[in-house]
This record gives sequence, structure tokens and C-alpha cells, in this order.
Amino acid sequence: DIVADVEAVVQDMDVCRDPSYPQRRPHKHTCGFDSCDITSPLTSSGNVTLATAIKSTNVFACSYVVAENAVRLQQTRFRFFRELFHEASPGSLFLFTDTTHRLWPALIDLARELNDDGHHTDGEPHTLRIAIPHIRCGKNGWQLSLFKDSASRSSVEQFSCDTDKLYDRFTNDNLAHLSRLDRGWKRDERKVRGSK
Repeated sequence: DIVADVEAVVQDMDVCRDPSYPQRRPHKHTCGFDSCDITSPLTSSGNVTLATAIKSTNVFACSYVVAENAVRLQQTRFRFFRELFHEASPGSLFLFTDTTHRLWPALIDLARELNDDGHHTDGEPHTLRIAIPHIRCGKNGWQLSLFKDSASRSSVEQFSCDTDKLYDRFTNDNLAHLSRLDRGWKRDERKVRGSK
């Protein structure tokens, strides 16, 4: 079944490369990119574009911004993401990829907190499902994905044993990193390519 699904996707991709494709099968999907400020509330002036498109957007990608804004995110208790998760439409997917997995537990804790609070959008309960995919091709990191589902908390599968182990590992990695920082560890100067 998986091979058939992959083949169907590849066939769809080949059809999309055909110049006559839009005339034969117009799509209703759009893709846009814009910046926002994850250290400010969703209602701030730097997030106007996102705030106006939030109900019509289904995929939110945070690529290499969480780790570099870690201190400010922790100071605000991840307010931006709390508001984003709350306001996004059911069926929304949140993808996180970064240089480190050390902050995934904070986002997972936020998702669990919203789930435990009976997270509602438009009067309906919603749950954030959690997955921790691993990229093996050219990268050596763990990503995080959250899916806003209309399922009730009781119908959502709880963390698997593997996910619990990863959560613990990521938490321990973060504690070890913070301990190194407390002891005065500093990142080495960036090396200049070609120099010795």
C-alpha cells in the first residue's frame, strides 16, 4: 500500500510539471511565505499578515527560528505559539525544524497543556496531536509536528513509549546544555572557510 501511495504522489507530481496541467485540473491551493515575530503576541504589528490569514492557512512551518529565539520565547511562556495553536483552524499542521531538539519539550508541554485545558476553537474542543519525525537524509535531527484535530482528548492516542523516551532525552539534552552555559561554556568562533 505504501508503494502505491508513493507512486500516486509521484504521478501527481509529474502531472503538475505538465504545462497544460492548470487548464486540465485547476487547483485551489495557494502557497505564500511571509515573516512574523514569534517573540511577540499574534496581535502585534509584526504579525498582522499571519493574523489575517490564520483561519485560511493549514500548514505553519517554523524553520530554524525557535532555537535562536529561545530566551525570549521562554520569557513570554511561548505566548505566540499558545495564541497560534488556539486561533488556527482544525486540520492545521504545525511543522518545526531547527538546529536542535532541545526546545521540543517546551512546545510539547504547551500542546499537552492546551489539550488538558479543553482547548476550544469556535466553541468546539480540539486536540493537538504530537509526532516527532526524524530526518535521516543529510540531516541528523529530530523535528516536531503538531496536528490540530477535532477529536476529543479521550479519543487521541497517548504518547507512545518511544515518544516518551524522546521527550525525556530532549529534556535531558536541554538540561545538560543549560548546565554547560551556567559553567561559562561559549560557542567557538565561527571558522572561516579555507583557513587553518
